[in-house]
Amino acid sequence: MSPRSTVGVVVLGNKSTGKSHFISQLQKNINNNSKGNHNMRNELFKEAIEIKEVEDEYTDVTKTFSIAKIMIILFSVDSQESLKDSPRWIGFGDHYMSTPYLKFLIGNKSDIKNRAVKQDDAKDVAAKCNAFYLEVSSLTSGGIQEVVDIISLEYFTFLKTSTTVLNSRNACVIV
Repeated sequence: MSPRSTVGVVVLGNKSTGKSHFISQLQKNINNNSKGNHNMRNELFKEAIEIKEVEDEYTDVTKTFSIAKIMIILFSVDSQESLKDSPRWIGFGDHYMSTPYLKFLIGNKSDIKNRAVKQDDAKDVAAKCNAFYLEVSSLTSGGIQEVVDIISLEYFTFLKTSTTVLNSRNACVIV
């Protein structure tokens, strides 16, 4: 992947799910692990992705979503409501994003002891929405490297199997 090839990522979810901290930890992890390690996974995140956080419908969604190829729906495992709203966020992405794209449902705050959301319930929502399911703790960074690895692997697999021609003019632009 050349440094000029980029792909957009959008991070959606309810307020108080930890989106800003998740993005910060994701970028910190990528920067720390990419020094001296130039594998494709780190290159995807280091050079090819600018993450855009989208929180409400008043954001310039048309531009943001139309160029994204990866959507992360973040919910908080201590909030049933945030999981319940996940299909709405995915529907929002389905409406505005170019197809095809990858969907990831990520449960944040996995380090807390009093979960309101059972892992099986979250996996069911992910399956119904045709999304990959992962859990992280943006507080402790637990699971962040797994997110980087899985999204990278799935994106490169997606590129190989996609029938859509991806080039710098239609899908590979910075959000």
